[in-house]
Amino acid sequence: MTPAVYQAAEVAELTSLSEWAVYEAARRGDTAVGRLAVRVGRRVVWPRAAVDQLFQIAASSGDGALRSMPSAQENDDGSDGDY
Repeated sequence: MTPAVYQAAEVAELTSLSEWAVYEAARRGDTAVGRLAVRVGRRVVWPRAAVDQLFQIAASSGDGALRSMPSAQENDDGSDGDY
């Protein structure tokens, strides 16, 4: 049976990003991959159905938005996030 969620390492492999960049996207929530992240306790996971659908949309449109990552910066409040 296929798990209902992707782990950070799996999302990193799918997007050709580092695992750190995937966690950073989740923390910031400013990319498509980051906005799909769900926090479950201390874990961060990505719903498989939503990620798969995002990749289908990106593949059909030829959009490179999945790989565009902002540079690492602090939050507006000076903190570095909680991930």
